[in-house]
Amino acid sequence: MKKLSKSLNIIDFSDIIWYNCSKYKIFKEKVMKKVLCLCLLICFSLSLVACLESEAVEQREPIDKGVITEEVLAPDEITETDVITEQEPVDIEPITEVIEPEGSETTEIETEKDPETINTPTIYDTPVEPPCILVNLSDMENQGRDGLSYGDLKNSDLIVELESILDGYAPNISVAAYSLDGSKGYIYNGKQEYFSACTIKMPWMLYLCSELDKGTYDKNTVLVYQEENYRIGSGIIRKGNYGDSYTIEELVNLCLSISDNVAYDMLVKYMGRSGFNSFADALGYQSFKINSWSLWSHNSIVRDYLGLWCKVYDYFLTETDGAKLLKSSCTNTKFNYGTLTLKGEDYSHKSGDNFGDNCVYNDAGLVWSDSPYVYAVFTKSEGTPYDKQIVNSVMSIIHNLF
Repeated sequence: MKKLSKSLNIIDFSDIIWYNCSKYKIFKEKVMKKVLCLCLLICFSLSLVACLESEAVEQREPIDKGVITEEVLAPDEITETDVITEQEPVDIEPITEVIEPEGSETTEIETEKDPETINTPTIYDTPVEPPCILVNLSDMENQGRDGLSYGDLKNSDLIVELESILDGYAPNISVAAYSLDGSKGYIYNGKQEYFSACTIKMPWMLYLCSELDKGTYDKNTVLVYQEENYRIGSGIIRKGNYGDSYTIEELVNLCLSISDNVAYDMLVKYMGRSGFNSFADALGYQSFKINSWSLWSHNSIVRDYLGLWCKVYDYFLTETDGAKLLKSSCTNTKFNYGTLTLKGEDYSHKSGDNFGDNCVYNDAGLVWSDSPYVYAVFTKSEGTPYDKQIVNSVMSIIHNLF
């Protein structure tokens, strides 16, 4: 019985072991399945968290990397012209503003739809001024009584006012002006020819002073007033006596400061015409050339006088003895027809007028404003009070334009 009982115990124990092992195996499989599910759940959760963080980082980055703001403003401090790079979700339907900064790709920026600021211009709406295109003086030409504006003067209301005056003036008139920085120019009736009158004295004195610098002539050379030099018109030498003597320097000053005709005649006869006419050819202004029987030009045009005064300005900048003499003789002088109404402005110029068959009322020169410019106004008139009023009105508008 003991053996049998022992045998049964062994069998029972084996059964128990087998049973328990089978149960453990089943348990193990269940545990493994649960662990596997838990691992999959953890992996999925980690992946989801990583994706959410990635989207959050992308939303925090500036939308337009081409725009750099100087400071970060609080949401309630953002103004109409600030670029909004991050904002909290709102229930209002966003609108899309397309901005194309230079050098970057097209970027869409979403902003809140505020009825008070939708039409308000932003910094991107500010117009960019085109670069200034310099005006070539040689391009300023036209035929007939019409006007052409160049550079910054295009579409100016003052041009309309100016041409209304010019078109309504019965005598022939020509007007030209040019900014010395080349930014603007205007010309009206540019190819009309005029009797020069005393305006021709400026190219003559430019020629003489440049020859003084070269040593061709000496400013201290003395010339004697003779009967053949007598001329009617402006000046004081003719009121003196034959035999009175003047240095070349004195004659240049009298010729330009008070337009002394006798001083001009004395200098022309001393130097001769051929040298001056060659000088005019070299400048490219044949309209300055004078005949052997005259002291004056009979086919002057306003554009040539703009070019002349540009060269006079360049000559002033050399500050040679000749340049200083020329500038002091023609600056802020009498007979300032064109600059009479320009109060508070310094000017260098040479005017001229004449009566009879060759009646003219002319002026050309340089205005020393903040932006210096040269001008020329020629008219076929006798310089009546009405003519002077027209010239003054024209020059006032020119000055405002330049």
